[in-house]
Amino acid sequence: MSADDFLPLFTYVLVQAALPQLLLVKELMINLVDDEETFGECGYYLTTLEASTRHITDLAEAYEKQHGRVETAINSEAATESLYQSQHFDIKDLTR
Repeated sequence: MSADDFLPLFTYVLVQAALPQLLLVKELMINLVDDEETFGECGYYLTTLEASTRHITDLAEAYEKQHGRVETAINSEAATESLYQSQHFDIKDLTR
């Protein structure tokens, strides 16, 4: 699986998991990893987590500007699908 396929799939899984402290966990992971480990596989996955959380945050902010509630955007499957489709992204492609 290429990074072009993995990143949207990983982002979708993070949204569906609806982890309440996702940003805190991400920051803890980044700060607890040794600098030498950030250049290998661990660094790749931390960077993927960083990119995914940033994308989710950006989509939630865009949804909030349009509709008012961020929680709905993050936790609702319909709202998630709406957000991804508004970004020219078909969520059904991820589940095939």
